Amino acid sequence: MKRVSVFFLGGFAMLSMTWAQDGAVDPAPNPEVAAVRNQFEEALVPIAAPWQKLREQYQARLAELQRDYVAKGDLATVLAVKGETTALDEGRASDLGQFPDLKAVQEIFLREKQRLGDEAAPKVETLMKAYAEALEKRQVELTKAGDIEAAEAVLKEGERIRRVIESGKGMAKETGLAFLEPVEAAAADTIPSSPAPAGGVNDPFQKKQWPDDLKIGPGVFGGNKEVVVIKPAEERGALPTIEIVPGTVIRDAALLVDDGKFLAERSLFDRSRLMVDLGGQFTATDCLFNACDIEKGGAWTRKFWSSLWSFENCVFARGFIKGWTMRRVGLKMDRCTIYDTTFDTLEYVADASNEVGKDGFMIEDTRFVNCRIPLSVLITTDDCYFENCEFIDDGESILGNRRVSVKLTVNEEKQPIPNSQGARFSITVEQKMMSDTGARLPHRYEGGRLAFETSN
Repeated sequence: MKRVSVFFLGGFAMLSMTWAQDGAVDPAPNPEVAAVRNQFEEALVPIAAPWQKLREQYQARLAELQRDYVAKGDLATVLAVKGETTALDEGRASDLGQFPDLKAVQEIFLREKQRLGDEAAPKVETLMKAYAEALEKRQVELTKAGDIEAAEAVLKEGERIRRVIESGKGMAKETGLAFLEPVEAAAADTIPSSPAPAGGVNDPFQKKQWPDDLKIGPGVFGGNKEVVVIKPAEERGALPTIEIVPGTVIRDAALLVDDGKFLAERSLFDRSRLMVDLGGQFTATDCLFNACDIEKGGAWTRKFWSSLWSFENCVFARGFIKGWTMRRVGLKMDRCTIYDTTFDTLEYVADASNEVGKDGFMIEDTRFVNCRIPLSVLITTDDCYFENCEFIDDGESILGNRRVSVKLTVNEEKQPIPNSQGARFSITVEQKMMSDTGARLPHRYEGGRLAFETSN
């Protein structure tokens, strides 16, 4: 069961990934409510991040002070530190008037807390009003469509949010910035939108290298853009396996799989840079990739496929492989969907007719939507569907003497497909208005952003 988690920024209540009404745990929301709520939760994350970081820094300082006073044998001060730690968890400040050193640290924390609250207050108010307006708009749409049950659920959610907005306005001077209560792990079939502990001792992204086997998640991780290298501590050490468990978000991060395996399942990668060097492997199943750069990292190469990538039942938007060459990237893709992406020209080692499909490196059963695709990429596809896509020529010969044939299924024929390869290349186009080709992963793509479609 999920717990209630409410925190205040400048007096305006913000509800994180778990929700409450009248002191009780909110039941599974109506799907229409959840669809609007998920967008709100995503927008909360960057606003909450500075407070989360401040809270963890204060927790770390209290832990350090407690160790110091334990070493000195000062029981009274140790108990005072423990009392302040408990108060922090409960969203209040303890009375440290008899402990000047502790009081000084507490005052620094409270001043910074108030500053963050003042900065966040207008953002929170604007965000919550936008959420309420979105609910009201959706309620009208559902009513017009005759879905009264869903419309009523959306109405109740809107009323609750407006009560929160009104109740928060009277507390601005008193509350400042209160605590963000930790949330329990999300179920495996959901993607959490509240921050996981970031910047603390348990945050793996604060390390520059992951030398050992590691499981990450669920929760939200990343945020510092510094490259984390995955490789053994010693040159001939055991290769690490990094597992990203279902319900994890990797956001604004940079990862280099130098020597080891990176396995991800039912997770979201957002605005991140993903790299693999010779000796590394990246495997993802049932994942979302939003505005991510995928590329060969490091300097080591071999004749073919110096970095290995495998994607099954994944969805991509506004980003894909950078610097794509047969020498640098070995790609296996099955049952995926790609939105709004302009593909780089795929460079072949010598002769595309001999290299396409070699050792199973292909794009199969994949759906392309609003993409710009050069011929060099097009010939790597098999049983794929192209919806509102533009096909472009590479402008140079990529084929040897062997003939290459490609069959395309498109939703509509907008333009002829260019072909500078002459008789060595043949293409057959079939038109279908609908197709079930692509990822079977429940998701939505709205406003240039990907999100999982929850079942509740």
